Amino acid sequence: MMVANFPLLVGTTTGAWVIGGLVTLSAVAGAAQALVLRARRPAVYERL
Repeated sequence: MMVANFPLLVGTTTGAWVIGGLVTLSAVAGAAQALVLRARRPAVYERL
């Protein structure tokens, strides 16, 4: 994800930084949510 958006991050426009920030935040939030769900219901993930 970050590699694909690298040209946008290098740009000096505010929109590019906002897009990069949103992508980073969404990735971090998704990982955190997955960890929380896994901690709450480990049996569900053991079946997969």
